[in-house]
Amino acid sequence: MALRTDSALGRSLAEGRGSRMIDDQYAWLVWASAFLISWLILFVGFPQHRRPMLWARAFSLP
Repeated sequence: MALRTDSALGRSLAEGRGSRMIDDQYAWLVWASAFLISWLILFVGFPQHRRPMLWARAFSLP
């Protein structure tokens, strides 16, 4: 996988100003993991709601 180079980010880092931003794929990974972990906590914590949660998950998959 090739790393992408953002010229504006490169210039700002070279000039010593600004901070590095998280790459898009890692931002997606962090947010998707946050939703997955919270869903798993609710799934384990409320066994009476597991069947509706599974149905909702099945119908919301892309």
